[in-house]
Amino acid sequence: MFWTVVWGYGMLLVFVVLVMLFIGRNAITFQDAEAVRELERIKIRDEVAVSSKKALEEGPNWLNKEKGVVHLPIDQAMALTVERLKIKKPRAANPIEVPAAVPAAAATSGDATTPAAAPAPPATSPAAVSPAPPK
Repeated sequence: MFWTVVWGYGMLLVFVVLVMLFIGRNAITFQDAEAVRELERIKIRDEVAVSSKKALEEGPNWLNKEKGVVHLPIDQAMALTVERLKIKKPRAANPIEVPAAVPAAAATSGDATTPAAAPAPPATSPAAVSPAPPK
């Protein structure tokens, strides 16, 4: 019986050592899935940045010729915008229309088309209005 317990513990110890060796050796090669996706996103971002920088260095390119959309470096686009704004003369914005004043005679005559002839809203007594709930 004694040797059975010793052999049992010995086999358990060998199993634990083999598992630790397997995990320890392969733990370096396994990476977290989120870390792998992060590296892929960084790689894609860098590729897009390099391609857009290369496209800007080549000069203006048509993105959509039918709509007149051009890919320009920001410095050139700003310079063109400033030139266009210098050509345009400033003008006033759309004027705000002020409603004409209602003559006093029309307000008292009871004409249905004037705002003064509209019926007044019904007055409510303070007792009929419920107070706001306390906070």
